[in-house]
Order: sequence, then C-alpha cells, then structure tokens
Amino acid sequence: MENVTQTQAAYEPQFYSVKQTAELLGCSKANVSALCKRGKLPHTRVGSYPLIGKAYIDGLIAQANGNGGQAV
Repeated sequence: MENVTQTQAAYEPQFYSVKQTAELLGCSKANVSALCKRGKLPHTRVGSYPLIGKAYIDGLIAQANGNGGQAV
C-alpha cells in the first residue's frame, strides 16, 4: 500500500483541463476556451482538447496573491 501512495504522490499532472483552469481562476469554461482561441492563454492541444500548463496557471495565481510568482 505504501508504494501506491508514493507513486500517487510522485505523480502530479503538468497540465490543467479547461474545466480545471476555469475552477482555479473563478471564471467560466467558455471564458477559458475563448482566451485560448484568441491566443491570450498559452496552451497546447491533445487532439481537440486544449490543455493549459500548470506552471503558468500557478504563476498567475501566485502573482495575483502577491507572492511574487511570475507568469510566462
């Protein structure tokens, strides 16, 4: 059981879905999708699904909270 816990703890997704990003930023999925389409929110696509970099979003949140985080 300990190995499973260590494996789960070691795995941390590097991307957020549109839904996850919207929840983190407190906005709608439509808004996140529109930002991606306009090129205002850096993302990559896997098939037709946009994925937003965790590091970028974490940086935005840190910057908004005044923690000195830098968004790319």
